Amino acid sequence: KIKLMHLTTEPETNPKEIRSVKNIKAFCNEMGIDYDLRVNKIWTEMPPKDTCNRPDVVQEKPGYYKLAAGHYGCYLAHKNAICDEDNVNYDYVLIVEGDVVIDSDWNELYESLKRFARISTEKDMDVIGFGNPWQDRNLNGGKYEDIFLDVTPFIPAQSYLITKDKVAKIKQLLETTPWDAIDLWMCNVARLRIGTAEKIYTKHLPGFSIIEQTIKDADTDNPLIFL
Repeated sequence: KIKLMHLTTEPETNPKEIRSVKNIKAFCNEMGIDYDLRVNKIWTEMPPKDTCNRPDVVQEKPGYYKLAAGHYGCYLAHKNAICDEDNVNYDYVLIVEGDVVIDSDWNELYESLKRFARISTEKDMDVIGFGNPWQDRNLNGGKYEDIFLDVTPFIPAQSYLITKDKVAKIKQLLETTPWDAIDLWMCNVARLRIGTAEKIYTKHLPGFSIIEQTIKDADTDNPLIFL
């Protein structure tokens, strides 16, 4: 039993999110996955410094390795999804950001998700991402089948899988440790064991980024993760 939590902010008005919802929801309906559309607040206030892992880099505007309002809103969206009490009713949950579409055959992805869940259990991975580049990453644990193990950093955290037995652990860490950008929190604060699929199955849609407050596309960011 699988649930996909889709982290959106403006699913009825934002063109990227409208396209993403249509794609991701259709995939879930086709594959018998429970679809959970989550509409999150666009955070515009200064993020809290007193609960932040890097309070000295919190500022009004985004910047290189800085933290601004969008980063906190994104962190909360992921946190609230992972901490959803209903997650215990599923064998594994999928978390997908609101500007993401599946850029692979749906049946191939569905079969791969089952393999990722198995590998997560066999190799004791906390999270397995399937929309992440492995190039230019620290591949600390080698490769098992088509998963690179213990990858750092975990960029981007745009689509990933958590098995039922890991949800409680990550929830407890989210509730007891300082916040950071969600990918950096996973690696540097929670120190989760991250697996990354060799193939990138999902990609970001190009356009304006609420988090970075700028245009993000294959020309301005890693072309491997943009449609």
